[in-house]
Amino acid sequence: SSGINAEYGGTTMRAIPTWKLKKLKYVDHLKLDSLNFNFPCASKRMLHETEVTQCTLVNGKKRGKPLDGTFVFYNNTFHGADGIPLSYIAGKSLLDNNLFTYNDWTSANSRVGDGGHATVRAKSLSDTAIRNTLLYNGEGHGIRPGKTPNVTLNHVVGQCWGLQQNDGAGIHLTIWPQRYSHIHRNWVHDSPKYGIRFDGQPPRIGYLGTISSNVVVRLGAGGIQMKGDNHTALNNLAFDTESGETRYYKDCSLCVWRYVRKNPGEINKFSTVVGNVADVAHGGKRYPGDPYPLHGQNVTGNIVDPNIKSYLRDPDNFDFRPLNHDMSHMITVGPYTANPSKYWIPGRKEYKPSSPVPPNGSTTVMADNRDALMWLPGIGHVAHDVFLGENAEEVARGDMSCVVGGTNGDDNVVRIGRKLKAGTRYYWKVDGTGSDGSVVSGDVWWFETV
Repeated sequence: SSGINAEYGGTTMRAIPTWKLKKLKYVDHLKLDSLNFNFPCASKRMLHETEVTQCTLVNGKKRGKPLDGTFVFYNNTFHGADGIPLSYIAGKSLLDNNLFTYNDWTSANSRVGDGGHATVRAKSLSDTAIRNTLLYNGEGHGIRPGKTPNVTLNHVVGQCWGLQQNDGAGIHLTIWPQRYSHIHRNWVHDSPKYGIRFDGQPPRIGYLGTISSNVVVRLGAGGIQMKGDNHTALNNLAFDTESGETRYYKDCSLCVWRYVRKNPGEINKFSTVVGNVADVAHGGKRYPGDPYPLHGQNVTGNIVDPNIKSYLRDPDNFDFRPLNHDMSHMITVGPYTANPSKYWIPGRKEYKPSSPVPPNGSTTVMADNRDALMWLPGIGHVAHDVFLGENAEEVARGDMSCVVGGTNGDDNVVRIGRKLKAGTRYYWKVDGTGSDGSVVSGDVWWFETV
């Protein structure tokens, strides 16, 4: 069964096994499609009731099979929940193109102390989370997937910004989900927490996970923290504290630990750490003394430099392409190449072009480095036309004098073809064309150059 295009205001849904006519009825093959959950649950603390809130739950548990059921959550929005906005128990689950905003700013989901919960709480034997956006949710963890997870192209911003929970990360894997996990091409940024974290300490650790081609920047606790063993960290980019400053050398943006604090059990002895780019990277703190070096069986080709942002085109405006002005300092590892026709941008797709690079309203775009415009294509778009100019009205109506180029298919990079002026406000938009020839006019964005 499925639910499509419905609005839930001040209420939610729960799908759980129930008894009917003396027979237990199970939940299976359920799809939630394009539902909007606004303030779906709330506590009853004002009524002096201390039970945890009852938010959206899909439970596929069956007798003899604690994890069962096949569920799809596609293109839904969850906003303002006073509790965990979405929990599911499944055999196989797909979380695709959903939006979670400003949920759970009380974190009242436990009656005893624990390590915190997640905006998306999954118990699944096969869990896929792709193209979801999480904006300023209160839980200590953003996405905490189930087993054998594929977590790809998600965008997590401001997780636990108010610091009302200890521990946590934008993408957090406990011990068992680390096995055969694939954490790939996600952006996690502007949070006091870690970006991506494999947790555990000897003798209980995870194995055989992969963290690849992610961008984790402006984070308080650190960028990537990889505990366990036989893991792979490949082509990730990590830099800056939450305030945008280069990290202190005893802290780390890429943390592949040798020991968990004073625990004597060695970890990451057989891990692979290759092609990563970071301002500070090491193998964990040493008591006393400087940190251990990055730890693993194969630690090669990593670039660690406190000035790493100077190697990138405009990282403060989400342009993480390597600069190619000086071949002696050009980066050939990390998550992006210097001149792509496709610049991967994570997060939820909309029905029109979105997620502009440089971002809308930026006043710090570097004119000397701005050679191209990038965006996230709309759902179903097969071609795009791009307009740029100094007059907002001309850009809005698609004046021919503002055309800078077009793309086909998944290509989302248009070269500007001229040098931009410093101290100037530019307007731009992208129109998307569907497979039926219909055109969706994009929003008019702007940026100012320096």
